[in-house]
Amino acid sequence: MNSIDFGKIIEFWEGLGFRAFAPEDTDEFEWLDFCVVNAPFYELEKVCLWLNFEIYSVHHAYYDKGKTIGYENIDIDEFMAKMKK
Repeated sequence: MNSIDFGKIIEFWEGLGFRAFAPEDTDEFEWLDFCVVNAPFYELEKVCLWLNFEIYSVHHAYYDKGKTIGYENIDIDEFMAKMKK
């Protein structure tokens, strides 16, 4: 993923009404409604406090871990159709 990909992902989710970042007047950078991470380059626990990071996956920190969803068990066309509704 490169910086153009990051920007497009952020624009997509914000276009659906999600907020990416905390207001700029806060002291620290913080993701709000979603999180895009370039994993090798961040201290993951500090990037998004409401996610628990594992080797190849994340889950919400306040809920029990559920089924892992990945490229092998998701229909991207179906997912994108749901996102456009």
